[in-house]
Amino acid sequence: MGALPRNREALPQVGVVGAGMIMEDQNGPALAQMVCRGEIGQIHIAAQGSGSLRKLVGLSWWRDRFPDLPAGWLKTYPSLDTDPALRRPDYYRDMYAVLPPGSIVMIAVPDTAHETLILEALEAGFHVVTVKSLCTSYAGTIAIRDLARQKGLFVGIDFHKRWDYRALLARDHWRQGYYGIPRAARATMIESDPYIRAGSPFDRHFVPATSDPASYVGCHYVDQFGWFTGFRPHQVAANGVLGRFESGTPCYSWAATQITYDHCVLQLINGLQHASDHRGRNHQGLEIWGYNPTDLRGTYFRHEDNLRGMDYVFCRDRNPGRVADGGSDYVSFIPRSDGRPGKEMVGYGWRAIEALVKGALRVQERSDLAERQAMLAEIDAADLIPTPANTAYLGLVYEAIRSSIQEQGFPVVIDYERGLTRYLTLSGA
Repeated sequence: MGALPRNREALPQVGVVGAGMIMEDQNGPALAQMVCRGEIGQIHIAAQGSGSLRKLVGLSWWRDRFPDLPAGWLKTYPSLDTDPALRRPDYYRDMYAVLPPGSIVMIAVPDTAHETLILEALEAGFHVVTVKSLCTSYAGTIAIRDLARQKGLFVGIDFHKRWDYRALLARDHWRQGYYGIPRAARATMIESDPYIRAGSPFDRHFVPATSDPASYVGCHYVDQFGWFTGFRPHQVAANGVLGRFESGTPCYSWAATQITYDHCVLQLINGLQHASDHRGRNHQGLEIWGYNPTDLRGTYFRHEDNLRGMDYVFCRDRNPGRVADGGSDYVSFIPRSDGRPGKEMVGYGWRAIEALVKGALRVQERSDLAERQAMLAEIDAADLIPTPANTAYLGLVYEAIRSSIQEQGFPVVIDYERGLTRYLTLSGA
């Protein structure tokens, strides 16, 4: 693919583990835009074989959207000419061996693989940006947090809903007391039914023993509710509905979760079978009911995100199919503001990746370990970028969800001194 132009050789490099859906929808185009803007250098992508890499790299829109991409901007592991039948789970190690120390590694694979990959990247001296969730346990979260602090390396988590402008405004309003005290909340995030159809990549890892809709997508709103209010949960009860993919692989196709806080209860409805021909393709949003402690009158907050600010009906013979959103606050591609050929990526998906990568660059720019550690502490305390330190409690929530859903809704208490404990009924059962 050739070498990068000489003036780009000194720019920070980014390595990606995984070449699936999120790289096509969000992370890949975001990195390409940062390359075009001269903010990062070469991109490296590793997968378990060349098949998914060929599909990703072969998409026609790379050059349509980003005609300024330089020659040699992308390198793959394995190379694209490798036989797709040749598969290895550790091609990413070939990539790690090539990346300079201080590079950024992006983890874009299923949650269960995150902990091992992140710890290995940190040991190799790389900053990390990972898709949500950081990992599936509290112990893993703390191990990642402590190793990153020790080495002065950045770890950021892509809870991209934090970067929605409406969410940023709402969080400020919540922290200033505009909505009073929350007492009850309801959130939905239901993905469209292609998730369970034939050919879905999820049927290889989204099985009842390892995943469910509450921990997979419901985590966005657990994070957002805690980010808004500062509350931390104390009890979790999750019920799952067993279904199957079109291939026959079993899965939890639906989940209902109740999370109890000191003053409030949050109910989550999550699933994989929202009607895909519905505008917006999924159903998601957050409602919170509260009260003003000075006069006891009720307050109300609603953030509806499934239509993302638009309603529309396409001509039936002109429906663009998968990209059926008329407009999207998550990811969109609009004409460039300078009028030149190509597109500009916008939306909170773009802003999230930009902020996470630039967070890593801010840390790397510090001259010594003590300065990098001070910058990490500053980022943790600001609680804008999700990090292992300021979202550590979510590791306990994931464990509680997984424990409860596998026991058909048995409540699990989160004890912040001792970890998870089984809930005892009045009769001691």
